[in-house]
Amino acid sequence: MYDNIVGQQKTLEKTENCEVERTGLHSREFIDTIRYTLSGPHTVSMDDTVHVMNLVEGRSVRIESMDGSFAPFTVHYAETAIVPAAVGTYRIVPEEGEMIKMLVASVG
Repeated sequence: MYDNIVGQQKTLEKTENCEVERTGLHSREFIDTIRYTLSGPHTVSMDDTVHVMNLVEGRSVRIESMDGSFAPFTVHYAETAIVPAAVGTYRIVPEEGEMIKMLVASVG
């Protein structure tokens, strides 16, 4: 029964500076949502799908390309940004000393 409840969260990774959680969409949904709680840089693998991200806690965060395919850019609180699937991997970098939460949606 619990398997069918929407709103479940599952911790995928947890370290001192990072917690990565799959948030509560049902497994039959084609959109996957991941919440990143970070106080340090974190590298994200895109699994060949576009990422739509929104900063839901914190002042701002920098998004950096791992291979120089795009210039670094800043996402401020409540702003949304899109990273194309062709990028492959990118890094989320919170401001020094700040803890942020970013929600990232992708097609699963």
